[in-house]
Amino acid sequence: MKGVKCTSEKQPSKTVISNCRKSLYKTIDTLKPKAILLMGNIGIDSVIGEWVQAASAVNLSGLQIPLHDNNCWVFPLIAPEMASGGNRDKNMSEYFKYVLKKALDTCDNLPELKPLNYIDEIEILTDPDEIIKRMCGIIDSKNISAFDFETSGLDPYVKGHRIFSIAISNKDETISFALDYPGAYETKDDLDDVWNIVYEYLEDEDCPKIAHRTEFENKWCKICIKADVKNMKWCTKTTQHIIDNRTGITGLKHQVFVRWGIKNFGKAAEPYIKSVPGTNFNRMHQMPLTEQLLYVGTDALTTFLIYEDQKKVLKSLDTQTFFNDVTNMFNEMSINGICMDMSFYEREKLKLENDVIEIFKKIHESDEIKTYERKYGGITLTSNDDVRRLFFEHLGCKSHKQTDNKQASVDKT
Repeated sequence: MKGVKCTSEKQPSKTVISNCRKSLYKTIDTLKPKAILLMGNIGIDSVIGEWVQAASAVNLSGLQIPLHDNNCWVFPLIAPEMASGGNRDKNMSEYFKYVLKKALDTCDNLPELKPLNYIDEIEILTDPDEIIKRMCGIIDSKNISAFDFETSGLDPYVKGHRIFSIAISNKDETISFALDYPGAYETKDDLDDVWNIVYEYLEDEDCPKIAHRTEFENKWCKICIKADVKNMKWCTKTTQHIIDNRTGITGLKHQVFVRWGIKNFGKAAEPYIKSVPGTNFNRMHQMPLTEQLLYVGTDALTTFLIYEDQKKVLKSLDTQTFFNDVTNMFNEMSINGICMDMSFYEREKLKLENDVIEIFKKIHESDEIKTYERKYGGITLTSNDDVRRLFFEHLGCKSHKQTDNKQASVDKT
């Protein structure tokens, strides 16, 4: 079955693939397959392109993804033509055979499709006393937990940024509650009490913490609320790079889809989460609070579940510990900066500038330039036309590359 029905010598565009998707899903609904092998980029994009970070065979080959709406599994694969033929990379060919065999073997004994009922796992808390009680329990347990913020933007450096909500998830519970969300608490004292327990959690050395891209949470804590996060134990995004170092696959929503087939859980936030044009601020304070707390709760819960999966995959934690420590160090450096010997770099800059002046002087004093200037007049070495005339007319050099306008190229070849 083809992902795109119309035929053309050209590769189908994203628009063409999108237009054919409805027809393709109608066919899938009719055939009711238990498994689908997605061959190549077009096959992958046509079926799951809406929900993955990068609809590419290179990025997704070898995965086993549940499609709950269609009650089937999908197996992304490299296109056979990429892996076949005598002039192809032998490693690519062997990898294709390995992944195809693995997919076919799995098809003989498909696991049960079990949707992740994540919404039911998230507890939305609105009473300050209940929030403090539950947070005290999390702190006292000393169990590792994942946390996530919803904020007023991407970077906290502009004055006026706020953290609107937080969710925390561990092996026992996932709770979600408001922080600086407008009107969430009746009094300022209530809000202050909630913030105090959040500070206690963040700065407790005995509470190991997880986040998906710890740089974000660290930065917002340090810059926006002046909190020093302690014991940031695990970054699920960095750890995913260790497990699978292909590009474009570590985003949280991508991971949530390829692991559990959850589609568009962030759709409710889309109208609010992007920055207002011309500002550094989004409109998350206008997102209905219940929807926002479900959204941030889903982020925290799935981050914790990814952490649990990653622990099972890693044979040793040495690499994870090393990269986690390095990530935390870089997080601090991005906030505090690093010590530099400014006088050294100023001296080097001056030296390089003098070297450039000396090089230009030698060029202009060369016989080649002198004869050029007698024949054509002055030369500007930053002018493509002048350099082209110098190389290919005056010096008789051979051109190995042409511009779009069919002129001899002076770019580096």
